[in-house]
Amino acid sequence: MPLDLARTKARLAAFDLKGLFIEDLGWDHFNAMASLPIGAEAYTIHGIAEKRGMPVFECGPGSSGDIPDGQTRQKIERVVAKKHQEHLLVFSDGPKTIQRWQWVRRERGRPLAYRELSYRKGQGGELVAERLHAIAVSFAEEESLTLTDVTAKLKGAFDVE
Repeated sequence: MPLDLARTKARLAAFDLKGLFIEDLGWDHFNAMASLPIGAEAYTIHGIAEKRGMPVFECGPGSSGDIPDGQTRQKIERVVAKKHQEHLLVFSDGPKTIQRWQWVRRERGRPLAYRELSYRKGQGGELVAERLHAIAVSFAEEESLTLTDVTAKLKGAFDVE
């Protein structure tokens, strides 16, 4: 099912990630919330959606209102991975102007490979919208879809050099 790119870009600009995943990408509802203490900060993550055990979380900013730096994003990812080894994180800033999408490639015998995509409100959003097309789940594939299939979709969308 091809995504409506204009609607996807509008949802990105509105930071309507739940609507994007549930209504447009065919993912399922997932409500969870946790506070993750990282150093002197506490970051809150909210469940957005999930598909076959692959959750998507939005992580809010620290007290500065900014997206956490790269090292802190990796620490947050490691904490989340203790409970949900496979997952997608979307970091957003306080004023809702920047998103940083993070997925980690895990392969036995190889170091973790952090893959990130950025979206800034006011930019076109074509790259993020095109990548999200790859993780959409059609009604036809729903019944036979597995966690391995969802992981492969995320790898195809985010594991791009």
